[in-house]
Amino acid sequence: NPVKGQVWYNTTAGVLKVSGAGAWSSGGSMLVAKFRGGGSNNGTQTACINFGGSDPGTTAAATNEEYNGSTWTEVNNMVTGRYNLMAVGTSTAAVAYGGKTPSTTGATEEYDGTSWTTNPNAMGGARYTAGQAGTATAALAVAGDGTGGSGGYPAIVEEFNGTTWAEVNNFPVTKYEIAGTGTQTAAIIAGGQGVPGHSKTTTNFEYDGTSWAAANAMGTATAYNYMFGIQTAGKLCGNSPNATTVQDYDGTSWAAGTAMTTGRQKEIGAGTSTSGLVAGGGPPGIATVEEFNDPGTTTVTTST
Repeated sequence: NPVKGQVWYNTTAGVLKVSGAGAWSSGGSMLVAKFRGGGSNNGTQTACINFGGSDPGTTAAATNEEYNGSTWTEVNNMVTGRYNLMAVGTSTAAVAYGGKTPSTTGATEEYDGTSWTTNPNAMGGARYTAGQAGTATAALAVAGDGTGGSGGYPAIVEEFNGTTWAEVNNFPVTKYEIAGTGTQTAAIIAGGQGVPGHSKTTTNFEYDGTSWAAANAMGTATAYNYMFGIQTAGKLCGNSPNATTVQDYDGTSWAAGTAMTTGRQKEIGAGTSTSGLVAGGGPPGIATVEEFNDPGTTTVTTST
């Protein structure tokens, strides 16, 4: 398990090896600068979407853009414009839930790769800036800011099965502007603004589909950002105010990752911890995209 950036001599192969730290590079810019939107967390560098959010002309945008690895194309709008929403899925099967229209909502919309439809089953309580994880048929909504629970900041957790929402075991603390990734049965919910105090936090919790357990703290307190990957290989990007900060989680501990080029918060992301992207962010709205690639362990060669 070499440390990133470490160089060593492999006596069996007789070659030098290096563990890459990964690097960010520019991707194709979005058509419209946008932040506070939703995205397909299970999408890839070559197939993801960015929808809703706030753009220069609309606080609660309904627009939806699809990325093919080089360019963005405008596709069918959401039914209802919203921002600070939660969303999971892929570019062909996504679900958006909660957010502000600008009124706080618990409404659910589903995307099939072509069109958005309203699911008649809303969440149990209207909320926004909650933690998110999972897929379009097995999603997770964690805590956040809203109308239910304790004083507007519920610790409530709900699971979506592709049709309906059901309340499950509460989150251990009250937070909002939280990052999260993984699946409905193996999620990591990270950072966020703590309540009371409304300060950025370093605390994190893992979910196994039934119970919550405290995970090791991050090195930097964080909120208003995005996380992609899985519970054992997650990448958390950005911070408030707009920051280039990246923190990597390996299922046990956190480490500083390779910083982004552009400072961001409230962006969307997609992909894996070794092949992912971030898009947008702000305020103000950002249109640029950065792609991350980690070559892993490579052999050192010489040239003449």
